Amino acid sequence: KQFSSEQCAVSHAMTGGEALAAGAERYDAIILDLMLPGMNGFEILAALRAAPANKNTPIMVLSNMARPEDVERAKKLGATMFLMKAMTTPSEIYAEIKKTISN
Repeated sequence: KQFSSEQCAVSHAMTGGEALAAGAERYDAIILDLMLPGMNGFEILAALRAAPANKNTPIMVLSNMARPEDVERAKKLGATMFLMKAMTTPSEIYAEIKKTISN
């Protein structure tokens, strides 16, 4: 809701396959959960980083799977930032994305 009220264009993927298909498009930013049906978020993150269209796109991992080793793995695979879903509001997510794409 936060994004639509700010007049952002949003694409939504519910499965790993949908996320990979969307990865062929160019985005200003990507929000990725690590737990998706069909593929895990680490596989998707690696594939997104390998795709020319999104090689340099900011990718925010937003997940409740936030053990230190998960955060480290996501960052090594190219996540721009990692936020814990249960501790982050939609307004905070929007603010982080806006700050990231402004830089």
